[in-house]
Amino acid sequence: MAKRALFVIDTQVDFNDEQGSLTSFRRSDPKMQRIADLMDEVHREGGFVVATADTHPPLHHPEHLVTYRRMLQETMGPDRFEAYMDKAYEAYREELKLYPPHCEYGTPGWQPTAVIAAAFERLGDDLILIQKPTYRLVDGCVMKGPAALVGRTGVQVLEFLKGQGVEEVIVTGLITPVCVLAAVESAVGAGFRVTVDERLVDSYDEDSHRQGLERIAGAGGIVVPAADGM
Repeated sequence: MAKRALFVIDTQVDFNDEQGSLTSFRRSDPKMQRIADLMDEVHREGGFVVATADTHPPLHHPEHLVTYRRMLQETMGPDRFEAYMDKAYEAYREELKLYPPHCEYGTPGWQPTAVIAAAFERLGDDLILIQKPTYRLVDGCVMKGPAALVGRTGVQVLEFLKGQGVEEVIVTGLITPVCVLAAVESAVGAGFRVTVDERLVDSYDEDSHRQGLERIAGAGGIVVPAADGM
């Protein structure tokens, strides 16, 4: 049987906790537990778990800036560091025209929700973790995972999964019409069969969630209704 890959997109406090800056007011809490359970299941069966963290320069929290820059430089190397930094700042300034400050590196809102953090801990070094400065998984950089992937791009993660015989990608997480949709588009474009269980993704409200699911289906993702969920 071909291996599955599970994408866990931006399951962070700023998108889920009631104190988050782009919050869904805890409406997503039951979904976080389902995602954590599925992470364990996919890991047990020998599949791959790829998590993303929306990660922006700490413009409003300069106390984290030195650590942020050092972390990127050590992971990416000097050749890619400056170009990545320029892209990260440019992308975040554009987002700030639409959204309040969110997911700035090192802040409480940037952290994964508690149940997801516990699942990350259980997976240990088998978790592939991508920090991304834009909506798109492919723009991110691998911060944790197999040694050959650390410091590589999201594009190279998709290539790695292909090389490992993965045919199906399950996309979960937040926010349905934004970063979840972008992950689906990237995975479909890479040739994967992509499924999205509506019980495992969420948005700010029901209307935007439904609009996101429609756009996911339009992008080639297979949307599994709640009644037929995994």
